[in-house]
Amino acid sequence: MDIKSLYVLMFWITTAVADADWTKECNSCVCIWVSGRKTANCANQNLNEIPKDLSNAIREIDFSNNQIYSLASYEFLNANLRDIHKLKFQNCSIETISESAFNDLALLIELDLSRNRIGTLNRDVFRDNVKLRILVLSYNNISVLEDGLFYNMTYLQRILLDHNHIESISSKTFKKLPALNHINLGLNVESNPWICDCHLQEFRQSTIKSNLITNPTECREPLKLQGRMWQDSVIFACIPEIVDPIPFTQIEATSSNVTLTCKVKGEPTPDVDWMNNGHIIERDPRKNKQKYITFKNTIYGYTWNNLTITNVNYRDRGDYKCIAKNPGGEHEINVTLVVPPGPLVGGGPANSLASSTLWIICLSVGFIVVLLIILLLVCCFCKRSTHGLNGKRRDHADSSEEYINMSGGQADIKKGLITDVNPVTKPPRATVPPSIVSGGTEVSDVKRNLLDNESVFDESHISNAAIFNRQINGQWAEINARNTFPK
Repeated sequence: MDIKSLYVLMFWITTAVADADWTKECNSCVCIWVSGRKTANCANQNLNEIPKDLSNAIREIDFSNNQIYSLASYEFLNANLRDIHKLKFQNCSIETISESAFNDLALLIELDLSRNRIGTLNRDVFRDNVKLRILVLSYNNISVLEDGLFYNMTYLQRILLDHNHIESISSKTFKKLPALNHINLGLNVESNPWICDCHLQEFRQSTIKSNLITNPTECREPLKLQGRMWQDSVIFACIPEIVDPIPFTQIEATSSNVTLTCKVKGEPTPDVDWMNNGHIIERDPRKNKQKYITFKNTIYGYTWNNLTITNVNYRDRGDYKCIAKNPGGEHEINVTLVVPPGPLVGGGPANSLASSTLWIICLSVGFIVVLLIILLLVCCFCKRSTHGLNGKRRDHADSSEEYINMSGGQADIKKGLITDVNPVTKPPRATVPPSIVSGGTEVSDVKRNLLDNESVFDESHISNAAIFNRQINGQWAEINARNTFPK
């Protein structure tokens, strides 16, 4: 036998002795080989804690059907089971698990905690189990999965959460799982009393989009969505909640303008309206839009609707209802407006608006008055100018008339001068009967001779008259030049 064969024989003997030793370190469990792995079957052994004398060579342990009510901190590290691969705790009545119970189990790839009484899981309970691939949490009392519970578990392939009391899951629960884009993650969440509201909407959308839901999952609440499947095209909404005002609020009018405030939160964003006498004020044609002013706004997840009543009077007293609606339902609260008898003065923002409107009206009226005054002054100026022009025209007419009269007087003067120069008075013309005229030429000759005799006057008199006439004409020319009006 050569040295090489001797080494092989010694190794086989050592391994056989070691294998024989690990089977003896099993406490009351049954240690056997299963599929090439060292396995310890500790089921139904009436254990109430993790045994401390198990071989550290064991890779799979089944603790099912024992009364282990809790898993304490560093439970497996203290039992020297650091290299364990699979753990099974079915029906062990476990109620609580310490956040550090599975610490340092870096090789753990499968964990079965089904059919227990687990109510909550700390967000850090699986923080060291980065190689975990299958996690079974079915048939427990889990109602909440904290954000980051599966933080950075890049190898996680399958999670079973069916038959729990889970009502909602945050979308952040599965954050920091970079392998989700290419690893087939089967998520079984059926048979839970799902409250299909806005808190579940984001998670539901992400799971459907990534095809993570492997089994049909239905809603239990709200009533109108009971029995509806997650895959159905329905909106998971929350009933709106009116934060302000509180129920049975009374507001007393202390000024001419009163503002009623309604603050609502809800997802999706609700419609918020004010109602009076069974009608929505904003849509009621009987309500004066200038008397009832509404202002809506959404900020920081809250929806506001402020109703301002201007020029409040005694008839405005009574109940006003704030009502908020969305696909999740509706919520309403009554507010009573108390208006004391008598006039009210002052106001808030609406009063400022009314004051601004009054100022605008006053300025407009003032502008119109000033414009009318300017037009009146222009009319007066035009009338005065027309009156002056008419006066000048009348003066010109009077001057013309005077000129005409003077001209007529000049003619009379000329006639007088002629009379003075030629003092011979013409006899009246003789009227000759037609019979005589027609009788012959003799009478005509007599008449002609008579006229020729009457026309004879002294030449010296004519010369003096002409000189005087020229003097008179020169004087009248000067008078006419002075009386001539400019054009």
